[in-house]
Amino acid sequence: MNPAVPDKIYRFADFSISRAQQILLKESERIPISTKLYHLLLALVENAGRVLSKDELIDAAWPGQIVTDGTLSRAVTRLRQLIGDRDVSNPIIETHRGMGYRFALPVQVEERDPAPEQENRPEKPLTSPVARRAGWIIGALLLMAVSAYYLQKKNTDHPGQAQASMAVNLAVFATPQQQDWLNQGGKAFLVDELRKHPLIHAVLPQTEGNGEDDPELLAIRLSADSGIDYSCLISLEKLPDAYNARLKLRDENGVLASTEIQAKDLTELLQASSRWISTKLDVHDKLTQAVFVNSGSSDEYALRSYFQGIYEIETGGDLKRARDFFEAAVNKDPEFRHAWSRLATTLLDLGLFDKAIAIANTQLAQNREIEPILRIRFNKILADAWYRLRDEGKAQQALARAIKAINETDDPFVRLEGLDALIFQSGLKKEYEASEKYTRQAIEISKHYLPLPNKLASLYKKLGITQRLQRKLVSAMSNLQKAIELYTKSGNNNGLISSYCQMNIIRNSLDRIDEIVQSSILTKTLLENSDDLYSKACLMQFTGVALNLRGHFALSDEYSIALKKMASETGNEFFMLLSGALRMHRYYVQNQIKKSAEEIEKLAALLKNQATLPSVRMAFSSLDILVSSRVDPVEIAQKKIDDYLEHHPEAMEDPPTALNISRALGHIAVRSGRVKEGLELLREAEKGHREIIEISVANYIGMEILEILLAHPELEYKDTLARLDKEIGYYYLFFKLKAGFLAREGDYRQAALLMEENKLKANELWTGEDQLLLESYRQSIQHKHEISQLD
Repeated sequence: MNPAVPDKIYRFADFSISRAQQILLKESERIPISTKLYHLLLALVENAGRVLSKDELIDAAWPGQIVTDGTLSRAVTRLRQLIGDRDVSNPIIETHRGMGYRFALPVQVEERDPAPEQENRPEKPLTSPVARRAGWIIGALLLMAVSAYYLQKKNTDHPGQAQASMAVNLAVFATPQQQDWLNQGGKAFLVDELRKHPLIHAVLPQTEGNGEDDPELLAIRLSADSGIDYSCLISLEKLPDAYNARLKLRDENGVLASTEIQAKDLTELLQASSRWISTKLDVHDKLTQAVFVNSGSSDEYALRSYFQGIYEIETGGDLKRARDFFEAAVNKDPEFRHAWSRLATTLLDLGLFDKAIAIANTQLAQNREIEPILRIRFNKILADAWYRLRDEGKAQQALARAIKAINETDDPFVRLEGLDALIFQSGLKKEYEASEKYTRQAIEISKHYLPLPNKLASLYKKLGITQRLQRKLVSAMSNLQKAIELYTKSGNNNGLISSYCQMNIIRNSLDRIDEIVQSSILTKTLLENSDDLYSKACLMQFTGVALNLRGHFALSDEYSIALKKMASETGNEFFMLLSGALRMHRYYVQNQIKKSAEEIEKLAALLKNQATLPSVRMAFSSLDILVSSRVDPVEIAQKKIDDYLEHHPEAMEDPPTALNISRALGHIAVRSGRVKEGLELLREAEKGHREIIEISVANYIGMEILEILLAHPELEYKDTLARLDKEIGYYYLFFKLKAGFLAREGDYRQAALLMEENKLKANELWTGEDQLLLESYRQSIQHKHEISQLD
């Protein structure tokens, strides 16, 4: 019998840990701790004040095993969460990059007599000696095989490069029902694909003769005992015209994600499976580093649900599913304020503004001493909700409270949350240079401390929006493209839709209409799989405008109907406004101005019944004034402009609105017989829109000028036509006007050719009147030919 060894108790803060027994106490409460975390914490407290190398810590927690630095990093993160180490600026466990970790708190050591030996003995053996020996041998052989694989990879992978510090170990299994040649060969090919990723160490464990018939049980055992971080179970099936893969990714605590992928080609299927696994692992690994440090709950179930909710969002999952996870977290731990904040944010994204406001107000009222990061976040949620509910005053008040909560701090997570509030506020105040500065700062912090694809994508999207508003369109498109790539990587449909909407706004400004139409095929699929109503509405609106300009009215009408349905289902009249605006635009493009005016009247009735942001009302009034200038008696149209400017003199400080009023005044002047004055006003409006890079609007005003010149043969038109010919690509109206000028000069052949080309491109814009016009040009050609024959 070995002599009893005295126990040592290490005390720090409110915690104590026993050397002789695997016990961690917080005051008198016992805290469950796994064997690995216990040995890791013990090594740190026994060497408090000294930097322990990664190898020393791995030897303490995983003796005799080959473990990646990423496994150690994740264990340290969980340990920090366990002991409440959440102050990033003053951590209990310090990270010394390239060296290791240091326990920073003072530790008191107390020696105690050993506990009686029999107290630690089990009452009877759990298994027979033979079974224990056999299980030990099988386990040892399996661990040796895995360890040998990693040793080999360490010596052969990426020669001349240091091993990636955050690499993860992944085991790939075929499900027990699928052990045929397809699955055996398929999983081997998949492992080879995964090994191309510099941060994934993929292994193909032998599933036979290891004491486990179920690969999923073996995956759990490997995760618990051998340094395997993740496991993927794959099931391949040959369908009549395709291959199908079912994938399930898990760690020792549960299933992280599952999916089903189909492809006609097996290689393509396995490569797509590899990309899916790589993306999920990348996001999960980065989330593990950030979330557990800043979570605020000691309840394992609540914490797990919270993590799953964030993982669902960051990997482009279902917002409603994420909501369910967050609800589970707060139901289990009602004091879990970080989970409440995530739940409110998710409800906000689902368009449930009242519920988001209720949660934010309740949390702020109940927790007067709430930590700064949450005070900022809940007030930012209120600001966003009130802004979307068209109450800019309340939004500004909430933002002011959020920004007041930002004190001088070195905590990068508080800084990041605060910068988000500052970005929002400066955007509302139209201080776009400041907004751009704050966004760039947030990107740099996120790259270092929260490098999640969705987080970075949202910041690049904000940067693109801010640059768009400053007319830095090339830079804006570049940053929006970065956002699209990151959202694609994470599979976030909602983020993609929002980014494509912003991209389409810029394309519309630059008159790159065909690019929008081409992208509508992709974005239509995204729209079908999104639950972010506002991003969907934005994308449908700007895509619908492009579809109208190219005569795809059936597709545009689909979006208009979808917006109307969204309004009916949610009770939100804002979507009805967008639906009506799209129809109004369609009629304007078709030159059915009276129908356009009828739609404007319907929109006016809607606006009377709802609170609307000033910017929305200004945009509506601008459309109303323009349409009125084309169809209403000139006295009524003029009075509408005068009344609007009397009540809203600030409108002339908004360049697009001021230019649109100039455009309307030009049409009124022409209709009043002051043609030259009207043309001058229209030219000023066209020039102004070009200066603020609203090329699409400028080109359309140019075509309106040509319409007037075509109707007044006494006016010179050639310089204007030549100039616009360099500016404008294809437009149905432009081709029709050019043909009209050619016909006026007697060149019916070229006029007919131009109209024939127009017919091929105009889609539903082509009318019966256009056909008759084309036929008249052909008849004129024939008539001229007959006259020439007589001569």
